[in-house]
Amino acid sequence: MPDRSFMVISRPRKGSRLKVPTDRLRKAAESLRAALDAGHMEMAYAMVAGGSVYVLRAASRDVLERQLQRHPLGQVSDIEIREVVDSVERLAQKQ
Repeated sequence: MPDRSFMVISRPRKGSRLKVPTDRLRKAAESLRAALDAGHMEMAYAMVAGGSVYVLRAASRDVLERQLQRHPLGQVSDIEIREVVDSVERLAQKQ
């Protein structure tokens, strides 16, 4: 099954008073770099107001959810996952 693309929106968990240790932030940055380098991630942005937006590639949503559970910031973040497709291709199919 070919990989599908998913937009992942990650925000700091509301009400969490946990301060994320520096080593966990470093591991998160390393994880992002590895995903980009391996082609598992199409893009990564930090939101000015807090949080991040990524487009990740995975065989299924279930596979992606399991991967995100192991992410260094997964336990202190609220995560929303939406499947996305190329909008140019999608619009061309509608014609």
